[in-house]
This record gives sequence, C-alpha cells and structure tokens, in this order.
Amino acid sequence: MAIARGVRRMSPRRRTMKRGATWSRTAPRVQMTWSKHVWRATALLAETLKVGMQRPEATQKAWCDTQMSETTAERDEAQMQIEDLNALLTEKNALVSQLTEQIATLGQEIADLQKALNEETEIRNNEKATNEQTIADAQAGEQAVSQALTFLKDFYSGAKQSLLQQAPPAEGYERFSAAGAGSDGQTVDDMAPDAGGVDGNYEGNQDASKSIIGLLEVIESDFQNAQSTTQADEDAAVTAYNTFKSETETDISDKNTLKGEKEDSKTTAELDIVQAEADMKSEKELLQNALDEVEKLKPVCVDTGMSWEERTKRREEEIEALKTALKILQNTDFGF
Repeated sequence: MAIARGVRRMSPRRRTMKRGATWSRTAPRVQMTWSKHVWRATALLAETLKVGMQRPEATQKAWCDTQMSETTAERDEAQMQIEDLNALLTEKNALVSQLTEQIATLGQEIADLQKALNEETEIRNNEKATNEQTIADAQAGEQAVSQALTFLKDFYSGAKQSLLQQAPPAEGYERFSAAGAGSDGQTVDDMAPDAGGVDGNYEGNQDASKSIIGLLEVIESDFQNAQSTTQADEDAAVTAYNTFKSETETDISDKNTLKGEKEDSKTTAELDIVQAEADMKSEKELLQNALDEVEKLKPVCVDTGMSWEERTKRREEEIEALKTALKILQNTDFGF
C-alpha cells in the first residue's frame, strides 16, 4: 500500500517501543488517580452501608407511623373542636335571638302595665273628687232641709218662741232678713196688732203643713242616702284601686326582675359567642397546620409507590448489594 508523501514509515518494533515508553511515563499518575477513585468508592459504600444498617426500613416505618398518628390526631381533634364550636355558636346565636325577643316583649308588657296604672290612677283621682263633691253637696242639702224642717215644725207645733229664735244658717247659705227687720228678724208691721182685732197665736194651715213637712223629710232622707251610697261607692272604689295598684306594681316588679335576668343571660351569651369565635379561629389555624403537615408526610410515608414489605425487601437487597460491592473492592488487589 502506498504511503502518503511526507509520512515516514515506522517499523513494528519502533511502534512497540514507543507505546512502552509512553506507558512508563503515565503509569504512576494513572495509578494514583485510580487509587483515589477506589478509595472514595470504598468509603462511600461503607458509609452508605453504615447509614442503611443504622436506619432500617422498620425504623423509617415506625417514625412515619408516629408522625402520621400524631398529626392525624391533631387534625381530628381540631376538626372535632371546630364542629363543637359551630354547634355552640348556633346554640348561642339562637339563644341571643330568643332572649332579644323576650326582652322586647317584657319591655312592652311593663310599659302597658305602667300605662294602665297611670290611667287608672287618673280615673280614681277624678272619681274621688266627684264623690267628695257629691257628698259635700248632699251634706249641705241635708243641713238646709233639716233647718227648714225645724222652723216649720216649731211654727206649726205652736212653738212661736222657737221660731223667733232662729238657728244659724246652713253652711254656704245666708239667712233671709226683710228690709227694716230688727235683730229678731221682725219688722214693725210684724209687731203691729192684727187688723181684724183677732187675739191669740196663728197656727197656720195644719193640713198643708203635714204635706210640706213630709216632702221635706223625704228630701232630707234622699240627701242622707246619697251621702251613704256615695261614701260606700268611694270606699269600694278605693279598695278596688288599691288591689289593682298592688297587683300591677307587683307584676311590673316581677317582669322587671325577669327582664334584668334575661338581659344578663343575653350579655353572657354574647360574650360566649365572642370567645367561641376566637377559639374557632385558633382551631382552624391548628387544623390547617395539621393538614399541611400531613401533606408533607405523604411523599415520605404514604405516596411511596410500594408497600412497606416491598420497601423492606428492597432495602435489604440494597444492603446486601452494598456489602458485596464493598467486599469486592476490599479484597481485590489493584496493584497499587
């Protein structure tokens, strides 16, 4: 075969000698590099084997079981607390609504009772004033009629002297006095002798006097009856009013007490709602933290792609392979 111009042929012996000379120059450096690689591989195998044996798959599973158990327990506890708090908030909000309605009802009832008491008091005062005036008028009328009867009876009974000694007028009335009359109520004409020259006392129309006196006595009795009847009505009205007033005031007092108790209960329920809402916020944070922790554990402890038995078997195979590889490296004479 032709050799290209400018290229010198080399004998086989020279080529052999050249390769030997090159190896003899690079051998120490190559041996040192190999030695370092083998040493590193051996050390890495030994360390990997040591770690694998110190933390077997069973230990990993136990750790995962503990972490998952604690985290799921925290999650379940937070979820249960949230459900309890939701129930509590529902209950307390319903209670506040109920108490608010009851308080408003009691307030209206108290106002109605107070209004009725005020109206009844006004009616009683007016009725009392009317009855007192009626009794006063009847007393005055009775006194006037009584005096009139006394005068008439004295006159018609022939007690002329008693007629002249007039009783004091009734309260609210003025005695009639003729013009020019003296202190005894008689005028000059009254004291003049009778024109007919008749002597003796004049006893008047006795038959007519009986009718007049009888009528006045009936009137006097009517005035007396009016007084007693009106006084009886007044006494009954006072008793009824006092009973109504006492019962109404007791009812108002009881309702005010109940209203105050319900207002206190409402305040307590509202405070419970505030506390429950704060607890709810904390429990939701705990729940979210637990859920986040579960998600972090899933890749390590749950979503591994194989069962625990498979992972255990693979780990044991890995350890055996590491042992075999380390033994080979340790027992092989690499010439350096």
